[in-house]
Amino acid sequence: MNLNLVKVNYLLKLLNRNLFLVFLIALIIQCTFVIATRSDLSFNLPLVDSANYHDIATNTSSTAGKPYWQPPLYVWLLRSIYFLVPSDNMIAVRITHGTIGAIAATLTGFLAYKIFSFSPLLPAIILSLYGPFLFYSTQLLPTVTGILLFVISIYFLLLTLHSHSLKHSFLCGLSTGLSSLTIANFLVFLPIAVASIFSNNSVTSRKQKSYITFTFLAGIALCILPVTMRNYIASKTWVPISTNAGINLFIGNNPDFENTIIIRPGIDWLNLLNKPFRENVRTPEDADRWFIWQVIKFAKTNPAKFTYNMLQKTLLFLNGYEMPRNTSIYSYRPKSKLLSVLVWKVGSFFFPFSILFPFFLLGFITNAWRSMESKILAVFIVIYSLSVILFFPSDRYRLPVIPFMIIFAIQGIQWLINSRHNKRKISIIIFLFMAGLSIASLPINYPTEKIPFNAELDFQTGCALLKRHKTRKAFSYFYSALDKNPNLADAWYYYGVGLLACEEFTEAAEKFQTCLTCKPDHYMALHDLAFLIAMKGNLQESALLFEKTLEIKPDYTSAMKNLGIIRLKQGRIKEANYLLKKAGTIPSNMEIIIRSDKNGRLQPFLLPVNHN
Repeated sequence: MNLNLVKVNYLLKLLNRNLFLVFLIALIIQCTFVIATRSDLSFNLPLVDSANYHDIATNTSSTAGKPYWQPPLYVWLLRSIYFLVPSDNMIAVRITHGTIGAIAATLTGFLAYKIFSFSPLLPAIILSLYGPFLFYSTQLLPTVTGILLFVISIYFLLLTLHSHSLKHSFLCGLSTGLSSLTIANFLVFLPIAVASIFSNNSVTSRKQKSYITFTFLAGIALCILPVTMRNYIASKTWVPISTNAGINLFIGNNPDFENTIIIRPGIDWLNLLNKPFRENVRTPEDADRWFIWQVIKFAKTNPAKFTYNMLQKTLLFLNGYEMPRNTSIYSYRPKSKLLSVLVWKVGSFFFPFSILFPFFLLGFITNAWRSMESKILAVFIVIYSLSVILFFPSDRYRLPVIPFMIIFAIQGIQWLINSRHNKRKISIIIFLFMAGLSIASLPINYPTEKIPFNAELDFQTGCALLKRHKTRKAFSYFYSALDKNPNLADAWYYYGVGLLACEEFTEAAEKFQTCLTCKPDHYMALHDLAFLIAMKGNLQESALLFEKTLEIKPDYTSAMKNLGIIRLKQGRIKEANYLLKKAGTIPSNMEIIIRSDKNGRLQPFLLPVNHN
C-alpha cells in the first residue's frame, strides 16, 4: 500500500515537472516569435480590431452610457495588463499575451493527458507551433484568452462528472461564464454541460444532478448577470452581454452574403453599421434586433439561398485556407521567417489545417465515442463549429476548436501506427485520410481573394501611425498602399487627413477628390472637402457638398453643424436654426436671430425661443 502511494506521488511529481517543461517550451516559442518580429511595425502596432480593443481599454469613458458592443472580458483583461505594463510598450504587451498562449497550450496538453492518457508535451508543442495560434497569441485579440477559458471549462466539467462535487460544478459554471464574456459563442457549451450532467450514469439521484446543475448555472449567472445589469443601467434595455451579435449574424446570412462577408473596416463598415439608423432605428440594442430580424426575413423568404449560404460557409470552415476577417495572416508571412515556415500554401493545399484535418478525422471517427470525456470533446467541436458557421467563418473564429482537433489528430496518428500491420484497417485509414485531405484542400472560390490585403496592411499601419501623430512616417505607408492598389479609397482619404493636419490644404483637397473618384459616396471625404472649400470662401459649392453628405448619412452631426453655419452666413436663418438644433449645437429652446449691435452692424444673437 505504501509502495503504491510512493509510486502515485512519484508519477504526480513527474507530471508536474513535465507540465512546467511544457509551459517553458511553449513560452520560449511565443517569446522567440515576438522578439523576431519586434522591429516590424505591422506586428507591433494595434491594427483594426486590435486597435479597437486597445482604444477601449485605454479610454474608459468610450463605453459609458451605452451597452457593450463586444463581450467585455478581454477589454478588462487588457486594462489589467496595461496596469502592469505600459500600453505603449508593445513588446511587453505581446509577451504578456504570449504567456497566456503558453498557458493555454500547456493546459491543452494536460487535458489531452486526462482524456487519452498520452504525454501533455506533444499536443502542447503542436499547438504552440500551429501558425495561426502562434500569430493570434501575440495579437491584441480575445481569441487565445477565450481558448484558455474554454479548456478550463471543459476540464472542470470532466472533474464534476467524476467527483460529483458542487465546488467543481460551480467552477465549471464560473469559467463558462467568463468564456462567454470573452467569446459569446461559448454559450453553446451550456446545454452540452447540462446534458452531460443529467446523462451521467455514475450519479443515480436526480436530486443530486439538479443540485450540480444549479451550482453550474449559478457560476454562469455570477459572471453574466452583472454585465446584463450594467447594460440595463446604461441603456434601460435588457442586453445580456453585447449588441454585436445581430450585425455579425447578418454579415453571414443575407442575399448579398458574398459581399457582406468581405466588407472592409472603414467607410463600408460604417455604412453597414448605420444601415438600421437610416431606417429610423434609434439605439444600438434596437439596431441589434433589426439585423436579427433581417436574417429571419431572409431565411423565411428565400430558404434555398439561405441553405446554400450555410453550405458554402461550411465548406469555407472545413477548408485549409485561413480565411481572413479584417487582416490576413498571409500578408504577415513575408515579415516573419518563423511564420512563413508555419503558414504556407501550395495550390489548394494550405498548411497547417489541410494536414491537421485528415488526422483529426481519423482520430474523431475512431475515438470520439469511446468514453464520456471524448464524447464531450467531440460534441463541443461539432456544436461550436456549427455556431461559427451560423454566423460566418474566419481563421480566428475557427481557432478555438483547433486545440481539441489536435488532441483527436494525435489519436488518429496513434491509431495509424497501431494499425500498420492490419491491411483492412490500413485501407480504411487511407480512405479516411484522403477524404479529409480532399475536403480541406477542395479548390473553391474564397470571397476574400479579391481583397488586396497587402495594400490594406500598409494602409492600416499608416492609420495607426497617423493616430500616434507620426504623420510623415504614415505618409510612406499610405504611398506604399496606394502603389499596390490605387483604388483604395480609404487610403486616399486618410492620406488627405494627414495632409490636413500638416495644414497642406491644397494637397489634402486633391486627396479627398481622388478618394471620391474611387468611391463617390465616401461621406467623410465629401465632408472634409466641403470644409476646405468653405475655408476658401466658396460657400455655395461647400453647401452643396454638405447637402450631399447628409443625403448619404442623414445623422452626420458635423455636416449639419457646418451647413448650419453656412446657412447663417447666407442669411437663411430658419434653415440655420433647424440644422444647428438638430446637430445639438444650440439648445432646442433657443434660436439664432440677426440684429444690429450698438455700432449698427448686423450680428447673430442667440436668444430664447419666446423672445420679444
